[in-house]
Amino acid sequence: MNINDFSLTVIICLLLGLATGYFIRDMAQVAQRIYRRYVKKPSHLVEVKTKNS
Repeated sequence: MNINDFSLTVIICLLLGLATGYFIRDMAQVAQRIYRRYVKKPSHLVEVKTKNS
């Protein structure tokens, strides 16, 4: 393996790593949005218990 092959391998690995990192970041944001919308109850939908009832 010469230096050109090594440089090409490093460049390809860096590009794949960056692409994978952006993909994982976007998937994490989608997962957080789904969690907030469907799993976690919004505060305006929770019943407030009062002393009179």
